[in-house]
Amino acid sequence: MTEAEAQLITTLGKTLVSRIAWWGEEADDASRPDRTIISCTATPRNTWIVTVSNAIGAFGVDDLTCLVTPKIPMPHLLFILSKSSLIPRMDDSRVHIGAGEALWELLARWFLSKVEQVVASDLLRDYQATHGPLSSVRGQLDSMATAGTFYSGSLDMVCTYDDFTVDNPLNRVLLAGLRALERLARLQTDLRRISRRLSSHFFEVGEVQTSDLRVITDRHSSHYGDALTLAKLIIEGTTFDLSTGIGEAWTFLIRTPEAIESGVRAVLAEGLSPQFTVRKYGTTLRPGTMQVQPDLRFDPIGHVGDVKYKKFASDWPRGDLYQSVAFAAGCGAQRSCVISMGVGNSAKLPNVKFGDIEVTSILWDAREETEPSEAARQLIADCHAWLSPLGPPPAVR
Repeated sequence: MTEAEAQLITTLGKTLVSRIAWWGEEADDASRPDRTIISCTATPRNTWIVTVSNAIGAFGVDDLTCLVTPKIPMPHLLFILSKSSLIPRMDDSRVHIGAGEALWELLARWFLSKVEQVVASDLLRDYQATHGPLSSVRGQLDSMATAGTFYSGSLDMVCTYDDFTVDNPLNRVLLAGLRALERLARLQTDLRRISRRLSSHFFEVGEVQTSDLRVITDRHSSHYGDALTLAKLIIEGTTFDLSTGIGEAWTFLIRTPEAIESGVRAVLAEGLSPQFTVRKYGTTLRPGTMQVQPDLRFDPIGHVGDVKYKKFASDWPRGDLYQSVAFAAGCGAQRSCVISMGVGNSAKLPNVKFGDIEVTSILWDAREETEPSEAARQLIADCHAWLSPLGPPPAVR
């Protein structure tokens, strides 16, 4: 890698992290001018060390492509991310990666989730210049065209006027993305059904035009941003995998800690309902304004938990242990858990007691031979046993 390429990659890292606040960052971090997700450090031997902070994906410049792969098997990662509501940061620069289907379903689920949010907030309407016949004059009369219709036996007035409509470039691109999904034979039935349902909300929207694909959002339409980016990828028919190859894809980075946390929380919220609710919210430490905010709050029982996107350690990582105890103490809980990724021959760590607070280790079985859906079911069962040792297990869906 040349010095010029290193500078371009560093700039790309700053661009990706500056477009939108990274999940979980502190307010002070967001204002730092030097913050970046990718850093390049020169070595004495004229080589470069490229460091990506807590993310996977693909990026590069010119003919150089860098792939950042996950620390757990890809099927487990995709399963957890599919439950998350967080999507990657993207850039319109191109990278060469392998063509494949590994990330396609995840891309489709992200897109449908973001279109759901747009539909829930109502489709954006805008004034569009329209030219056509009307029963009365509106806007500017086209006298020559109106004369032509009169001599052909029609009394309609041909006018150019502004129409306040949902038929605008933003909505046309989203509808084109939904229709592209509906045409895909490889799309799962549930996703096709969701796509058709969402398409029904766009019944006043016309066909996408080539110029529509260049549309960008502004302050008024910023809530369309993620859905618009994903729609363009789907319309292009982009399929990609985290492997080397000659296929083209947009630069993308998925920040893993918050996405994994969000996905695990969604798995537990669904699996433990209705006996327990699983949410994330803070507790203010009194007196003062400082808050503690565990990844998992198990109500009504009051236990707390933390999700760590780390391979399981053979002994308690002291930092994770102390943080879990601090969360429990701050929230007034006597029991807390730490959920981490189990690989190889992982064995459960013994419980640890800090005074009245007991910390329990719980694993997501991320071994290659374990199906992700089975790992999710086991996690739900283990958490239920921890929450309610004497109670019946949940009905696993």
